Amino acid sequence: MLTRLDLDHFKCFASLRLPLAPLTLLSGANASGKSSVMQALALLHQTMRDHEWSDKLMLNGSVIDLGTVADVVDQIYGSRECMIALLDDETPYQWTFAGEREDMAMGVTRVKIDDEVKNPSGLQRLLPSPHGKSHLAQRLHRLTYLTAERMGPRESYALDTAQHTPVVGTRGESAISILYAGRDDQVLQAGVARETTHPTPTGGGTYEALLSRLCAGPQQGSPHKQCYPGDSHLQRYGLSPPRQHRLWPHPGASGDCGCSIGPGGRSAAH
Repeated sequence: MLTRLDLDHFKCFASLRLPLAPLTLLSGANASGKSSVMQALALLHQTMRDHEWSDKLMLNGSVIDLGTVADVVDQIYGSRECMIALLDDETPYQWTFAGEREDMAMGVTRVKIDDEVKNPSGLQRLLPSPHGKSHLAQRLHRLTYLTAERMGPRESYALDTAQHTPVVGTRGESAISILYAGRDDQVLQAGVARETTHPTPTGGGTYEALLSRLCAGPQQGSPHKQCYPGDSHLQRYGLSPPRQHRLWPHPGASGDCGCSIGPGGRSAAH
């Protein structure tokens, strides 16, 4: 696991040495650098996932947009260069990136692994061969980054396949697809809601039980079951009941899948 993150001249940090635990909580005032810590990891993840063979750190992409080198490098001490380092188990990895202030990507000028400087050319996932397939590279490739701006409530949610939605997405846009794909999967006993009546707890059963604590729906059921048949649960929490919705089955389904057709003909879940 990752046990330390080091930053030099990255955004607001002249120098940072941050120990990491299985659960790490960052607390501080606004603009104190909490987001910058996560963005350093997100940049590595974004480049490794979307530009596997690149020798540049991509500052803008599908996960995060940070602008130019001038927006990323500490303006007082960094000039045009910054450093990101990680301690993975007992192995230290260190990257030095540089670029002109107006550039939107930073070239890898130095890679150091286990205190040995490596040739920064022919990189895979920002690491020289064979480290491009190391445990660290795989962890960063699978990293999930959630921004502060999340996708709000929707009347319907587009469903996608599990292959296209391995993580919840930067704004939580794939959360419904993941819940739906794992609705029949067994869950760990520690994560089972007390209200579930399933003899063998599944993801869908646990989700439904937890959701019923806040409102009467959405629930899977007959094609004409209303998502919100009553408002007692909502009133209990001081909320106003929403207007009623209905669930229609996906064409070709058994009728109890809780799906409907969203914009553009895509299946959607309420």
